[in-house]
Amino acid sequence: MDMFSIRFFEVIALISSISMLLLGLYAYISSQNNPGVKAYVGLTFAASIYSFGYAFELSSPTLADIIFWLKIEYIAIPLIPVLWFLMILYYCRLERYLNRKTLTLLFTVPFFTYLVFHTNDAHHWFYKTLSFDVESPIPVFSAGKGFWYWIHIAYSYLCFLAGIFLLVRLQQRVATHYRRKITLMIIGILLPLFGDFLYLTGYSPMDLDLAPILICFTSLIHSVVLLNFRFFDFVPVAREKVFESVQDGVIILDRMDRIVEFNPAASSFFPFLISSSIGVPIKEVLFDYPDLLAQIESGALTTDMKITGVQGTLYYFSRLSPIMSKKGPVGKVLLLSDITEKQRSEAELKIAKKKAEEASQAKSDFLAMMSHEIRTPMNGILGMNNLMLGTSLSREQREYADSIQESAEILLSVLNDILDYSKVEAGKMDLECIHFYLGSTIKSVVRLFENSAMEKGLRLSLSIAPTVDKSVQGDPVRLRQVLINLIGNAVKFTHHGEITISVHGEFLDDHRMNVHFEVTDTGIGIKEGLVHCLFSPFVQGDTSTARKFGGTGLGLAISKQLVELMGGEIGVKSVPGKGSTFWFSIPFRTISTEAPPHMDEFLESKMASQEKPYPLWEIEQPLLLVEDNRVNQKLAVTLLNKLGFIVHVANNGTEALHAITEREYALVFMDCQMPELDGFDTTRIIRETESKTRRHLPIIAMTAMAMQGDRERCLRAGMDDYISKPILLDQLIPRLDHWLPAQRAAGRPLTSGVREDDSLSLGTDDHASVIDLNVLKEILDLTDDDQRILHSIMDTYKKESATLMQNLRDAVHRLNPEAIEKSGHALKSSSASIGATAFSKLCAKMEQLGRKHDLNNVGTLFHEMEKQFQEVITTLDRL
Repeated sequence: MDMFSIRFFEVIALISSISMLLLGLYAYISSQNNPGVKAYVGLTFAASIYSFGYAFELSSPTLADIIFWLKIEYIAIPLIPVLWFLMILYYCRLERYLNRKTLTLLFTVPFFTYLVFHTNDAHHWFYKTLSFDVESPIPVFSAGKGFWYWIHIAYSYLCFLAGIFLLVRLQQRVATHYRRKITLMIIGILLPLFGDFLYLTGYSPMDLDLAPILICFTSLIHSVVLLNFRFFDFVPVAREKVFESVQDGVIILDRMDRIVEFNPAASSFFPFLISSSIGVPIKEVLFDYPDLLAQIESGALTTDMKITGVQGTLYYFSRLSPIMSKKGPVGKVLLLSDITEKQRSEAELKIAKKKAEEASQAKSDFLAMMSHEIRTPMNGILGMNNLMLGTSLSREQREYADSIQESAEILLSVLNDILDYSKVEAGKMDLECIHFYLGSTIKSVVRLFENSAMEKGLRLSLSIAPTVDKSVQGDPVRLRQVLINLIGNAVKFTHHGEITISVHGEFLDDHRMNVHFEVTDTGIGIKEGLVHCLFSPFVQGDTSTARKFGGTGLGLAISKQLVELMGGEIGVKSVPGKGSTFWFSIPFRTISTEAPPHMDEFLESKMASQEKPYPLWEIEQPLLLVEDNRVNQKLAVTLLNKLGFIVHVANNGTEALHAITEREYALVFMDCQMPELDGFDTTRIIRETESKTRRHLPIIAMTAMAMQGDRERCLRAGMDDYISKPILLDQLIPRLDHWLPAQRAAGRPLTSGVREDDSLSLGTDDHASVIDLNVLKEILDLTDDDQRILHSIMDTYKKESATLMQNLRDAVHRLNPEAIEKSGHALKSSSASIGATAFSKLCAKMEQLGRKHDLNNVGTLFHEMEKQFQEVITTLDRL
C-alpha cells in the first residue's frame, strides 16, 4: 500500500466523520421528540469523532501524535455500542426495561474502559506494547492488546449483536413497509462491524482499522432510511400489541377467499378457526355461518349476524374491506365486533321505553279520571255552598262561605287545567278543522282583556297584518285558548306600561300560510335559567309567583302542546325586570273567500242611516230590573235608558226584596230563574207583603224561549205580564204603554224602528240562522255610541257563555240534572238576548231534559250544542 492509498483512506474517514455529523443533526432537527432519536444522535456524533480521529491517526508522523489521536478516538469508541443498544430499545418500545439500575450496568464497561485506557502506562492492561516503524516506506503503527482491550471488544460486539437481534425479532412482527427500513438499518451497522472484524482477525491490509472508513457507507445507507423511509417518524408497534391484542376479530383473506391470518379474538368468536385453517377457503371452515359467507360473496360492506351456540345467542357486526395494491385488489379484511351487549341494552331500552309510555299513559288516564272524580264532589260543594249562601247567615258565616266558594272555584279551575293537560298528553285531544276568520277571532280575544288592562292602567294594542285578516281552516277554539292564556299572563304579570299583540303571516304556498303571533309586555320578565323549562308542566317563572299571582303552572304547558298539535311551535324571549315576548306560529290553510265585513261596513250596509223615532217616558220613579245574567242586564238597561227610564239592577230575588223595601219603583222586570231566590218565589213574597198595604207593584216576567205552561206559572205566582227574550222594542213598548200610559211623553210616534225588510240572517232560513241581526240592529239603534255598546255586550256574552258551557260540560259528564237545567237556562237566556236563536233553542231543550231528569240523550244534544256554540262565537267574531 502506498502513500496515495493512505491519503485516500484518510479522506474517506473525514467524509465519514462529516456525513455522520450531518446525519445526526438532521435526525435531531426533524425527529427529536420521537423514540430513540436522541440515542441515535449520540451514536452519529460518536461515530463522527471516531472517524475524525482515525483520519488524523493515519497521517501522524510520530508515535506521540498517534497516541494523541487515539485518545480523541476513545472519547467516542466506548459509547458507540451502548448508544446503539439504547436506540434499539427505544425503537422497539422496550424502554420499560430502562431504569437507573440497568443504565448503570450498561455504562459500567465503558466507564472502566475510559479509566483503563488513560492509565495504560501504569499497568498496560489495555495495550501491552505500542510500536511505530518509521524506517519502512510507509510508517506502520502496531499495538499489543491487553486483556481489558478484549473485554471492551467483547462487550461492544455483545451490544451490537443484541441490538441487531432485537431488530430482527421486531422485523418478523411488523408490516412489510417497516421491514425494509429495518433491513437497511441493520446493513448500515454491519458494514463497520465487518471492517472491525477484519482488523481484529488480521485480514485487514496494512493492519488498517476499516470500521471508520466503512462508516462512510453506513451514513449513506442511513440517510436513505431517515430521508426516504422516515425511520423515526413511524415507529412500529409490536404485532401482539395491535393485531393480537385488539378486541375486534380480524380475519385476513387472499384473493381466492382463503384464510391468510386471523387474530385470537376472531378464533374466540369462531371456534373452528384454528392454526390448520390457514390457507383453507373460509367457506370450508366457517360453513355454519351463512350470513358471514353471504357478505363475503356479495361484497357487502357491513352486516349483522346472530349466532346461537353453547354460550347462548350472540350478535356480531361485520365490516368487510378490500386490500388494495397498485395492481388492484389482493385480498379482504373482515373486522368483527361483538355487539351482544349493545343488542341486549337496546332490547332492554325498548322494554323500558314501552313501560315508560305505559306508565305515562296510565298517569294521564289517572289524571283524567281523578280530575273527573274530584270534580263531582267539588260541584256538590259549590252547589251546596251556593244554597247556603242563599240562606240567612251571620256576617262571619257569610265570610266563611264566600271563602269556601272562592277556594272551590279555584280548585275547579285547577282540575280543568289538569284535565286539558292529561287529554293532550294521552292523545285524546281532538282538534276541529272548520272555516273561521282569523282577524276577527284575534280581535275578539283581545277585547276580552280591555277592561282588565284598563283597570290596571295598561295600554293594550293590537297590530294585525293585512295578509292575516282572511278566512282560514283550523281550530278557532284552541287558538283562542292559547291567545287567552298568553294575553292573560301578560296582563297578570304586568304592573305598568303596555301589552302589544302583533300578528303577521308568511305564505308557504298558494293555499297555506304560516301565521306568527307575538305577545309582548313590559312586566316582571323571566330569569334566564328558567326560560328553557317554562313550558314544562307545573313550572312557573318564580317559586313566589304562585303565592302572589296564583295559577297551576299548567297554562303554558297546555299552550305548547296545543300549538304543537296544530303543527306549530312556541317560544319566549325575556329580560328580567323589562318584560317578555311570548311567540308562537301555526300554519293554516287559507280559504278563497272574501273577508267578512267589519263593524263599520256592517253599520253602513245593514242598518238604516237615519235616526229611528222612539217614544219617551218622563217618570221620576226608577224601574227595577231583577236579572242575574250580565248580558241581559246590559241589554235591558241600555234599551230602557233609551226610552227615558232610570233603571236599578238586582242580581237575584234577595237583592230585589231588599231594594223594594228601600224605595218605591214604578215597575219591575223579573227574571224567572235566578240563584238564591228565583222570580216566582220573589213575586210571591212581594204579593204577600202588598196584601197588607193594598199597594200593587206591576211585575213583568222575563223568560227565554217560553215553553208551554210558563205563562200560566208566571201568572199564578202573581206576575202581571209576560215577555220573552230576546227583548225587542216592538214587544217592550206595548207593555210599557199598557202599564205606564200616563207617564209617556206626548208627540212621539209609537214605532220600534224595525222594518220587515231589515231582517237579515247568516243562514239559509229562519231556523238555520246563527244570529238574528234584527236583535243586533236594535241594539245599535239604542245609543249614539253603537259600536262600544254592541262590542261590550258581545264580549260579555263570550266570557259568560264560555264559562256556562264548561259548567254544562261538567254537568253532562256527571249526569247532574239540576246543574244541567241551571246551566242550560242561563245559556238559553243570554243567547236569546244577543239573537242566537237556534243555539238558544238547543239550550232550552237541554234545560227541559234537566228539568225532567231525562238524561239519556244529553250527551248527543251537548255535542250538537258545542258545534252550534262555535258557530255563534265565529259569527260574532266576524262582525
